[in-house]
Amino acid sequence: MKPVRTKLKSERCESEPIEVHEALIHWHFRFESEGKSKTTNREWMNNCIASTIQDLLAKEILVLPKNAKNWQPAVPGDVAVLCRSNSECNEVAEALHKMGLKAAIARAGLMNTAEAKLILACLKYILTRQDTLSVAELLLLAANLPIEYIIEDRLKYLKTKEEGLATTAWASNEPFIQRLDMLREQVKELSSSEILNLILDELDLRRIIAAWGSMQQRLDNVDVIRRMAEDYEDRCNRLHSAASLGGFLLWMNEVENLSQDFQSSGESQEAINVLTYHKSKGLEYPIVICHSLEQPLKAEIWGIDIVIERSEIDLDDVLGGRWLRYWVNPYADQYKGTPLFDRLKESPFYHLKKAQAMEEEARLLYVGITRARDYLIFPSREKPMRWLNRVGQEGNEDFPTLDPESNDTPWYWENKIVPIRSDIFYFDNDFQKKETLLNPITYIEPACGQQSYPTYKIDLRKEDWTSVCAAQTSKLRQYAVALPIADDQKITQFQKPLKPFW
Repeated sequence: MKPVRTKLKSERCESEPIEVHEALIHWHFRFESEGKSKTTNREWMNNCIASTIQDLLAKEILVLPKNAKNWQPAVPGDVAVLCRSNSECNEVAEALHKMGLKAAIARAGLMNTAEAKLILACLKYILTRQDTLSVAELLLLAANLPIEYIIEDRLKYLKTKEEGLATTAWASNEPFIQRLDMLREQVKELSSSEILNLILDELDLRRIIAAWGSMQQRLDNVDVIRRMAEDYEDRCNRLHSAASLGGFLLWMNEVENLSQDFQSSGESQEAINVLTYHKSKGLEYPIVICHSLEQPLKAEIWGIDIVIERSEIDLDDVLGGRWLRYWVNPYADQYKGTPLFDRLKESPFYHLKKAQAMEEEARLLYVGITRARDYLIFPSREKPMRWLNRVGQEGNEDFPTLDPESNDTPWYWENKIVPIRSDIFYFDNDFQKKETLLNPITYIEPACGQQSYPTYKIDLRKEDWTSVCAAQTSKLRQYAVALPIADDQKITQFQKPLKPFW
Protein backbone atom coordinates (compact mmCIF):
# COMPACT_ATOMS: atom_id res chain seq x y z
CA MET A 1 0.00 0.00 0.00
CA LYS A 2 1.22 3.44 -0.86
CA PRO A 3 1.62 5.84 2.08
CA VAL A 4 -1.01 8.56 2.22
CA ARG A 5 -0.45 11.92 3.89
CA THR A 6 -3.40 12.89 6.05
CA LYS A 7 -4.02 16.33 7.42
CA LEU A 8 -4.99 16.19 11.08
CA LYS A 9 -7.61 18.55 12.40
CA SER A 10 -7.55 19.93 15.89
CA GLU A 11 -10.81 19.46 17.74
CA ARG A 12 -9.88 21.82 20.54
CA CYS A 13 -10.06 24.98 18.48
CA GLU A 14 -13.78 24.53 17.88
CA SER A 15 -14.57 24.27 21.60
CA GLU A 16 -12.29 27.01 22.93
CA PRO A 17 -14.09 29.74 24.92
CA ILE A 18 -13.74 33.31 23.80
CA GLU A 19 -11.78 34.11 27.00
CA VAL A 20 -8.88 31.90 25.89
CA HIS A 21 -5.76 33.91 24.96
CA GLU A 22 -3.43 33.42 22.03
CA ALA A 23 -1.36 30.25 22.31
CA LEU A 24 1.88 32.23 21.84
CA ILE A 25 2.62 35.02 24.32
CA HIS A 26 5.59 37.41 24.45
CA TRP A 27 6.36 39.09 27.77
CA HIS A 28 8.67 42.08 27.36
CA PHE A 29 9.93 43.82 30.52
CA ARG A 30 11.17 47.41 30.64
CA PHE A 31 12.61 49.49 33.43
CA GLU A 32 10.08 52.01 34.69
CA SER A 33 11.78 54.58 36.97
CA GLU A 34 14.07 57.01 35.21
CA GLY A 35 15.41 58.67 38.36
CA LYS A 36 16.86 55.42 39.71
CA SER A 37 19.80 53.42 38.48
CA LYS A 38 18.80 51.18 35.61
CA THR A 39 19.97 47.71 36.67
CA THR A 40 18.09 45.16 34.57
CA ASN A 41 20.23 42.19 35.53
CA ARG A 42 19.19 38.56 35.69
CA GLU A 43 17.80 38.92 39.21
CA TRP A 44 15.58 41.78 38.06
CA MET A 45 14.42 39.66 35.12
CA ASN A 46 13.52 36.74 37.41
CA ASN A 47 11.57 39.04 39.72
CA CYS A 48 9.65 40.41 36.73
CA ILE A 49 8.75 36.90 35.58
CA ALA A 50 7.63 35.89 39.09
CA SER A 51 5.47 38.99 39.48
CA THR A 52 3.88 38.48 36.05
CA ILE A 53 3.14 34.83 36.83
CA GLN A 54 1.39 35.93 40.00
CA ASP A 55 -0.77 38.39 38.05
CA LEU A 56 -1.49 35.73 35.40
CA LEU A 57 -2.81 33.31 38.00
CA ALA A 58 -4.80 36.07 39.70
CA LYS A 59 -6.58 36.76 36.40
CA GLU A 60 -7.59 33.07 36.29
CA ILE A 61 -6.37 32.38 32.79
CA LEU A 62 -8.20 29.35 31.38
CA VAL A 63 -6.44 26.07 30.64
CA LEU A 64 -7.70 22.67 29.51
CA PRO A 65 -6.36 19.97 31.86
CA LYS A 66 -5.39 16.66 30.35
CA ASN A 67 -8.32 14.28 29.77
CA ALA A 68 -10.72 17.05 30.78
CA LYS A 69 -13.62 18.36 28.71
CA ASN A 70 -14.11 21.79 30.30
CA TRP A 71 -11.69 24.69 30.54
CA GLN A 72 -10.69 25.65 34.08
CA PRO A 73 -8.78 28.50 35.74
CA ALA A 74 -5.06 27.79 35.91
CA VAL A 75 -3.43 26.87 39.21
CA PRO A 76 0.28 27.18 40.06
CA GLY A 77 0.86 23.49 39.24
CA ASP A 78 -0.15 24.17 35.61
CA VAL A 79 2.84 26.49 35.08
CA ALA A 80 6.38 25.36 34.23
CA VAL A 81 9.46 27.58 33.93
CA LEU A 82 12.27 26.03 31.87
CA CYS A 83 15.89 27.10 32.38
CA ARG A 84 19.22 26.11 30.86
CA SER A 85 21.06 25.29 34.11
CA ASN A 86 20.35 24.22 37.69
CA SER A 87 21.75 27.48 39.04
CA GLU A 88 19.22 29.46 36.99
CA CYS A 89 16.46 27.18 38.32
CA ASN A 90 17.49 28.05 41.87
CA GLU A 91 17.44 31.77 41.05
CA VAL A 92 13.95 31.55 39.53
CA ALA A 93 12.71 29.56 42.54
CA GLU A 94 14.09 32.23 44.87
CA ALA A 95 12.27 34.95 42.91
CA LEU A 96 9.02 32.97 43.10
CA HIS A 97 9.38 32.56 46.87
CA LYS A 98 9.92 36.31 47.15
CA MET A 99 6.53 36.82 45.50
CA GLY A 100 4.82 34.39 47.88
CA LEU A 101 4.65 31.56 45.32
CA LYS A 102 5.81 28.02 46.03
CA ALA A 103 8.21 26.42 43.57
CA ALA A 104 8.65 22.73 42.82
CA ILE A 105 12.33 22.25 42.06
CA ALA A 106 14.56 19.20 42.40
CA ARG A 107 17.97 20.10 43.78
CA ALA A 108 20.85 18.22 45.33
CA GLY A 109 21.83 18.41 48.99
CA LEU A 110 19.40 15.98 50.60
CA MET A 111 22.03 14.70 53.04
CA ASN A 112 22.69 18.24 54.27
CA THR A 113 19.09 18.76 55.40
CA ALA A 114 18.24 18.49 59.09
CA GLU A 115 15.70 15.71 58.52
CA ALA A 116 18.25 13.55 56.70
CA LYS A 117 20.87 14.15 59.41
CA LEU A 118 18.39 13.10 62.11
CA ILE A 119 17.37 9.91 60.31
CA LEU A 120 20.94 8.94 59.45
CA ALA A 121 22.07 9.64 63.02
CA CYS A 122 19.42 7.20 64.29
CA LEU A 123 20.53 4.54 61.82
CA LYS A 124 24.22 5.03 62.62
CA TYR A 125 23.53 4.78 66.36
CA ILE A 126 21.49 1.61 65.81
CA LEU A 127 24.46 0.18 63.91
CA THR A 128 27.21 1.33 66.32
CA ARG A 129 26.56 2.28 69.95
CA GLN A 130 30.00 3.93 70.20
CA ASP A 131 29.22 6.51 67.45
CA THR A 132 29.38 9.58 69.69
CA LEU A 133 29.00 11.99 66.75
CA SER A 134 25.58 10.49 66.03
CA VAL A 135 24.72 10.78 69.73
CA ALA A 136 25.58 14.49 69.63
CA GLU A 137 23.39 14.98 66.54
CA LEU A 138 20.51 13.16 68.24
CA LEU A 139 20.81 15.35 71.34
CA LEU A 140 20.81 18.45 69.16
CA LEU A 141 18.04 17.54 66.71
CA ALA A 142 15.77 15.13 68.60
CA ALA A 143 16.25 16.10 72.26
CA ASN A 144 16.48 19.79 71.29
CA LEU A 145 19.38 20.46 73.65
CA PRO A 146 21.59 23.55 73.15
CA ILE A 147 24.89 22.84 71.46
CA GLU A 148 26.75 24.53 74.31
CA TYR A 149 25.19 22.11 76.80
CA ILE A 150 26.08 19.11 74.61
CA ILE A 151 29.74 20.16 74.35
CA GLU A 152 30.00 20.87 78.07
CA ASP A 153 28.32 17.57 78.96
CA ARG A 154 30.66 15.67 76.64
CA LEU A 155 33.73 17.26 78.20
CA LYS A 156 32.48 16.38 81.68
CA TYR A 157 31.93 12.77 80.61
CA LEU A 158 35.44 12.52 79.12
CA LYS A 159 36.93 13.85 82.35
CA THR A 160 34.89 11.36 84.37
CA LYS A 161 35.94 8.54 82.06
CA GLU A 162 39.58 9.53 82.37
CA GLU A 163 39.28 9.32 86.14
CA GLY A 164 37.72 5.87 85.82
CA LEU A 165 34.40 6.92 87.34
CA ALA A 166 32.24 6.50 84.21
CA THR A 167 30.02 3.43 84.56
CA THR A 168 27.70 3.96 81.57
CA ALA A 169 27.99 5.25 78.04
CA TRP A 170 27.65 8.94 77.30
CA ALA A 171 24.07 10.27 77.25
CA SER A 172 22.66 6.82 78.06
CA ASN A 173 20.21 8.43 80.49
CA GLU A 174 18.58 10.57 77.80
CA PRO A 175 15.04 9.32 77.01
CA PHE A 176 15.53 9.42 73.22
CA ILE A 177 18.78 7.45 73.46
CA GLN A 178 17.12 4.91 75.75
CA ARG A 179 14.33 4.36 73.23
CA LEU A 180 16.91 3.72 70.51
CA ASP A 181 18.69 1.23 72.78
CA MET A 182 15.41 -0.64 73.22
CA LEU A 183 14.90 -0.77 69.44
CA ARG A 184 18.38 -2.17 68.81
CA GLU A 185 17.29 -5.62 69.96
CA GLN A 186 14.29 -5.60 67.60
CA VAL A 187 16.16 -4.82 64.38
CA LYS A 188 18.60 -7.73 64.27
CA GLU A 189 16.58 -9.62 61.64
CA LEU A 190 15.20 -6.58 59.76
CA SER A 191 16.33 -5.07 56.46
CA SER A 192 17.53 -1.48 56.11
CA SER A 193 14.16 -0.26 54.80
CA GLU A 194 12.31 -2.04 57.61
CA ILE A 195 14.65 -0.53 60.21
CA LEU A 196 14.08 2.91 58.69
CA ASN A 197 10.29 2.55 58.80
CA LEU A 198 10.49 1.21 62.35
CA ILE A 199 12.39 4.19 63.75
CA LEU A 200 10.14 6.61 61.87
CA ASP A 201 7.07 5.10 63.51
CA GLU A 202 8.34 4.12 66.96
CA LEU A 203 10.26 7.35 67.58
CA ASP A 204 7.62 9.53 65.89
CA LEU A 205 10.32 11.31 63.88
CA ARG A 206 7.84 12.85 61.45
CA ARG A 207 6.29 14.87 64.27
CA ILE A 208 9.71 16.14 65.34
CA ILE A 209 10.62 17.05 61.76
CA ALA A 210 7.29 18.78 61.06
CA ALA A 211 7.88 21.14 63.98
CA TRP A 212 10.93 22.65 62.25
CA GLY A 213 8.88 24.46 59.56
CA SER A 214 8.56 23.85 55.80
CA MET A 215 6.64 20.75 56.79
CA GLN A 216 5.60 19.47 53.38
CA GLN A 217 9.09 19.78 51.91
CA ARG A 218 10.69 18.04 54.88
CA LEU A 219 8.14 15.22 54.95
CA ASP A 220 8.61 14.73 51.21
CA ASN A 221 12.36 14.44 51.82
CA VAL A 222 11.64 11.72 54.37
CA ASP A 223 9.73 9.81 51.69
CA VAL A 224 12.68 10.25 49.32
CA ILE A 225 14.99 8.61 51.89
CA ARG A 226 12.52 5.73 52.26
CA ARG A 227 12.51 5.21 48.49
CA MET A 228 16.31 5.31 48.46
CA ALA A 229 16.37 2.49 51.01
CA GLU A 230 14.11 0.41 48.77
CA ASP A 231 16.25 1.25 45.72
CA TYR A 232 19.35 0.09 47.60
CA GLU A 233 17.76 -3.27 48.39
CA ASP A 234 16.57 -3.69 44.78
CA ARG A 235 20.10 -2.92 43.61
CA CYS A 236 21.53 -5.56 45.94
CA ASN A 237 18.99 -8.10 44.67
CA ARG A 238 19.97 -7.43 41.05
CA LEU A 239 23.67 -7.81 41.88
CA HIS A 240 23.03 -10.87 44.07
CA SER A 241 24.81 -9.21 46.98
CA ALA A 242 23.86 -8.99 50.65
CA ALA A 243 21.96 -5.89 51.80
CA SER A 244 22.72 -4.57 55.27
CA LEU A 245 22.27 -1.44 57.30
CA GLY A 246 25.98 -0.67 57.10
CA GLY A 247 25.95 -1.16 53.34
CA PHE A 248 22.99 1.19 53.02
CA LEU A 249 24.82 3.92 54.95
CA LEU A 250 27.91 3.50 52.76
CA TRP A 251 25.75 3.65 49.64
CA MET A 252 24.09 6.86 50.87
CA ASN A 253 27.53 8.39 51.43
CA GLU A 254 28.52 7.45 47.88
CA VAL A 255 25.35 9.05 46.51
CA GLU A 256 26.17 12.25 48.39
CA ASN A 257 29.73 12.33 47.05
CA LEU A 258 28.38 12.06 43.50
CA SER A 259 25.91 14.94 44.17
CA GLN A 260 23.05 12.62 43.31
CA ASP A 261 21.22 13.13 46.62
CA PHE A 262 18.34 15.09 45.15
CA GLN A 263 15.69 16.47 47.46
CA SER A 264 12.01 16.14 46.78
CA SER A 265 10.85 18.59 44.15
CA GLY A 266 7.65 19.22 46.11
CA GLU A 267 5.41 18.90 43.06
CA SER A 268 1.79 19.78 43.78
CA GLN A 269 -1.04 21.87 42.42
CA GLU A 270 0.07 24.72 44.71
CA ALA A 271 3.67 24.88 43.41
CA ILE A 272 5.07 26.22 40.13
CA ASN A 273 7.33 23.74 38.35
CA VAL A 274 10.90 24.96 37.80
CA LEU A 275 13.19 22.62 35.87
CA THR A 276 15.80 22.51 33.14
CA TYR A 277 15.09 21.94 29.47
CA HIS A 278 16.80 18.55 29.65
CA LYS A 279 14.67 17.35 32.58
CA SER A 280 11.47 18.45 30.85
CA LYS A 281 11.78 15.78 28.15
CA GLY A 282 8.64 13.67 28.02
CA LEU A 283 6.64 16.03 30.25
CA GLU A 284 3.75 18.34 29.39
CA TYR A 285 2.33 21.44 31.06
CA PRO A 286 -0.61 23.73 30.21
CA ILE A 287 1.57 26.85 30.52
CA VAL A 288 5.28 26.78 29.65
CA ILE A 289 7.66 29.74 30.06
CA CYS A 290 10.87 29.38 28.04
CA HIS A 291 13.48 31.15 30.13
CA SER A 292 17.24 31.63 29.50
CA LEU A 293 16.70 32.77 25.90
CA GLU A 294 19.59 35.24 26.26
CA GLN A 295 22.17 32.48 26.56
CA PRO A 296 25.23 32.77 24.29
CA LEU A 297 26.37 29.91 22.09
CA LYS A 298 28.44 27.38 24.01
CA ALA A 299 30.77 25.84 21.43
CA GLU A 300 33.20 24.08 23.74
CA ILE A 301 36.38 23.18 21.88
CA TRP A 302 38.60 22.48 24.87
CA GLY A 303 39.03 19.07 26.43
CA ILE A 304 38.59 15.60 24.96
CA ASP A 305 36.88 15.04 21.64
CA ILE A 306 36.51 12.06 19.29
CA VAL A 307 37.84 12.66 15.78
CA ILE A 308 36.39 10.42 13.06
CA GLU A 309 38.45 10.13 9.88
CA ARG A 310 36.10 7.86 7.92
CA SER A 311 32.34 7.57 7.71
CA GLU A 312 32.16 3.86 6.95
CA ILE A 313 32.08 1.34 9.79
CA ASP A 314 34.36 -1.67 9.52
CA LEU A 315 33.12 -4.48 11.76
CA ASP A 316 36.57 -6.05 11.72
CA ASP A 317 38.12 -2.78 12.90
CA VAL A 318 35.41 -0.91 14.78
CA LEU A 319 37.71 1.69 16.35
CA GLY A 320 39.75 2.18 13.22
CA GLY A 321 39.86 5.72 11.87
CA ARG A 322 38.94 7.16 15.26
CA TRP A 323 41.25 8.87 17.70
CA LEU A 324 41.00 11.10 20.75
CA ARG A 325 42.02 14.75 20.63
CA TYR A 326 42.72 16.66 23.81
CA TRP A 327 43.18 20.42 23.67
CA VAL A 328 44.41 22.02 26.87
CA ASN A 329 43.05 25.42 27.86
CA PRO A 330 45.92 27.25 29.62
CA TYR A 331 43.92 30.47 30.09
CA ALA A 332 40.87 29.13 31.98
CA ASP A 333 38.01 31.64 31.55
CA GLN A 334 40.28 34.33 30.02
CA TYR A 335 41.03 32.60 26.73
CA LYS A 336 39.12 35.08 24.53
CA GLY A 337 41.37 37.53 22.69
CA THR A 338 44.46 35.36 23.04
CA PRO A 339 46.53 34.39 19.96
CA LEU A 340 45.76 30.73 20.61
CA PHE A 341 42.00 31.28 20.53
CA ASP A 342 42.26 33.53 17.46
CA ARG A 343 44.00 30.73 15.57
CA LEU A 344 41.46 28.15 16.80
CA LYS A 345 38.56 30.28 15.52
CA GLU A 346 40.00 30.07 12.03
CA SER A 347 40.40 26.28 12.13
CA PRO A 348 37.79 23.93 10.62
CA PHE A 349 37.49 22.18 13.99
CA TYR A 350 36.07 25.31 15.59
CA HIS A 351 33.48 25.77 12.84
CA LEU A 352 32.52 22.11 13.17
CA LYS A 353 32.04 22.41 16.94
CA LYS A 354 30.06 25.62 16.46
CA ALA A 355 27.74 23.94 13.96
CA GLN A 356 27.27 20.97 16.30
CA ALA A 357 26.50 23.30 19.21
CA MET A 358 23.90 25.19 17.17
CA GLU A 359 22.22 21.93 16.17
CA GLU A 360 22.17 20.78 19.78
CA GLU A 361 20.66 24.01 21.12
CA ALA A 362 18.06 23.97 18.34
CA ARG A 363 17.02 20.48 19.44
CA LEU A 364 16.96 21.63 23.07
CA LEU A 365 14.76 24.62 22.26
CA TYR A 366 12.47 22.31 20.30
CA VAL A 367 12.11 20.21 23.45
CA GLY A 368 11.12 23.30 25.43
CA ILE A 369 8.52 24.73 23.05
CA THR A 370 6.84 21.33 22.58
CA ARG A 371 6.25 20.95 26.33
CA ALA A 372 3.39 23.48 26.18
CA ARG A 373 -0.18 22.27 25.81
CA ASP A 374 -2.17 25.53 25.97
CA TYR A 375 0.21 28.51 26.22
CA LEU A 376 3.84 29.08 25.27
CA ILE A 377 5.44 32.22 26.75
CA PHE A 378 8.72 33.89 25.69
CA PRO A 379 9.99 36.41 28.29
CA SER A 380 12.47 39.10 27.24
CA ARG A 381 13.97 42.45 28.21
CA GLU A 382 16.05 45.02 26.36
CA LYS A 383 18.86 42.50 26.05
CA PRO A 384 18.43 40.45 22.83
CA MET A 385 17.19 36.86 22.97
CA ARG A 386 20.31 35.47 21.30
CA TRP A 387 19.40 31.80 21.68
CA LEU A 388 15.99 32.24 20.07
CA ASN A 389 17.50 34.48 17.39
CA ARG A 390 20.14 31.91 16.44
CA VAL A 391 17.55 29.20 16.03
CA GLY A 392 14.97 31.38 14.31
CA GLN A 393 17.36 33.39 12.12
CA GLU A 394 19.72 30.62 10.94
CA GLY A 395 22.55 31.49 13.30
CA ASN A 396 22.22 35.29 13.24
CA GLU A 397 21.78 36.17 16.91
CA ASP A 398 21.78 39.94 16.35
CA PHE A 399 18.59 39.98 14.27
CA PRO A 400 15.52 39.94 16.59
CA THR A 401 13.03 37.14 16.05
CA LEU A 402 10.21 38.72 18.09
CA ASP A 403 9.25 42.39 18.18
CA PRO A 404 7.56 43.51 21.44
CA GLU A 405 5.70 46.22 19.50
CA SER A 406 4.15 43.73 17.08
CA ASN A 407 1.74 40.80 17.30
CA ASP A 408 3.24 39.03 14.30
CA THR A 409 5.90 36.33 14.19
CA PRO A 410 8.24 35.19 11.40
CA TRP A 411 6.57 31.77 11.49
CA TYR A 412 3.88 30.54 9.11
CA TRP A 413 1.21 27.89 9.41
CA GLU A 414 -1.08 27.04 6.49
CA ASN A 415 0.31 30.03 4.59
CA LYS A 416 -0.69 32.36 7.41
CA ILE A 417 1.44 34.28 9.88
CA VAL A 418 1.30 32.72 13.33
CA PRO A 419 -0.02 35.44 15.67
CA ILE A 420 1.43 36.18 19.09
CA ARG A 421 0.18 38.28 21.95
CA SER A 422 2.87 40.83 22.91
CA ASP A 423 2.58 42.43 26.34
CA ILE A 424 4.95 45.10 27.64
CA PHE A 425 5.37 45.39 31.41
CA TYR A 426 7.15 48.12 33.35
CA PHE A 427 8.95 47.35 36.62
CA ASP A 428 11.44 49.09 38.83
CA ASN A 429 13.77 47.59 41.43
CA ASP A 430 11.25 47.70 44.28
CA PHE A 431 9.81 44.19 44.49
CA GLN A 432 7.92 43.75 47.73
CA LYS A 433 8.56 40.43 49.43
CA LYS A 434 5.43 38.44 50.26
CA GLU A 435 4.96 35.56 52.66
CA THR A 436 4.26 32.14 51.20
CA LEU A 437 0.95 30.71 52.41
CA LEU A 438 1.52 27.17 53.68
CA ASN A 439 -1.27 24.65 54.13
CA PRO A 440 -1.30 23.17 57.65
CA ILE A 441 -0.58 19.47 57.95
CA THR A 442 -2.98 17.49 60.13
CA TYR A 443 -1.71 14.42 61.92
CA ILE A 444 -2.85 12.22 64.78
CA GLU A 445 -2.12 13.36 68.30
CA PRO A 446 0.75 11.53 70.04
CA ALA A 447 -0.21 8.30 71.76
CA CYS A 448 -0.75 8.55 75.50
CA GLY A 449 0.71 5.11 76.14
CA GLN A 450 -0.02 2.97 79.16
CA GLN A 451 -1.58 5.00 81.97
CA SER A 452 -3.55 4.26 85.12
CA TYR A 453 -7.15 5.41 85.07
CA PRO A 454 -9.59 5.56 88.04
CA THR A 455 -12.27 2.85 88.01
CA TYR A 456 -15.72 4.03 87.03
CA LYS A 457 -18.24 2.43 89.39
CA ILE A 458 -21.94 2.63 88.71
CA ASP A 459 -24.30 2.34 91.69
CA LEU A 460 -27.63 1.15 90.28
CA ARG A 461 -29.45 2.20 93.41
CA LYS A 462 -28.45 5.84 92.95
CA GLU A 463 -29.13 6.09 89.20
CA ASP A 464 -32.13 8.03 87.95
CA TRP A 465 -34.23 5.55 85.97
CA THR A 466 -37.30 7.75 85.51
CA SER A 467 -36.29 8.71 81.98
CA VAL A 468 -35.84 5.08 80.93
CA CYS A 469 -38.91 3.48 79.35
CA ALA A 470 -40.23 0.54 81.26
CA ALA A 471 -40.06 -2.79 79.43
CA GLN A 472 -43.40 -4.42 78.67
CA THR A 473 -44.11 -7.94 77.44
CA SER A 474 -46.69 -8.65 74.78
CA LYS A 475 -49.12 -11.54 74.63
CA LEU A 476 -47.37 -14.92 74.45
CA ARG A 477 -47.70 -16.55 71.04
CA GLN A 478 -46.76 -20.14 70.20
CA TYR A 479 -45.63 -20.67 66.59
CA ALA A 480 -44.83 -24.40 66.72
CA VAL A 481 -45.14 -27.46 68.86
CA ALA A 482 -42.25 -27.98 71.28
CA LEU A 483 -39.89 -30.89 70.66
CA PRO A 484 -40.86 -33.91 72.70
CA ILE A 485 -37.98 -34.84 75.03
CA ALA A 486 -38.13 -37.88 77.20
CA ASP A 487 -37.06 -37.68 80.78
CA ASP A 488 -34.19 -40.10 80.27
CA GLN A 489 -32.71 -38.18 77.28
CA LYS A 490 -29.89 -35.65 77.75
CA ILE A 491 -30.65 -32.10 76.75
CA THR A 492 -27.10 -31.73 75.35
CA GLN A 493 -27.98 -34.05 72.46
CA PHE A 494 -30.43 -31.44 71.16
CA GLN A 495 -28.26 -28.43 71.96
CA LYS A 496 -25.38 -29.33 69.64
CA PRO A 497 -27.32 -29.40 66.30
CA LEU A 498 -29.35 -26.35 67.25
CA LYS A 499 -26.50 -24.21 68.57
CA PRO A 500 -25.42 -22.82 65.11
CA PHE A 501 -28.91 -21.33 64.67
CA TRP A 502 -28.92 -19.42 67.93
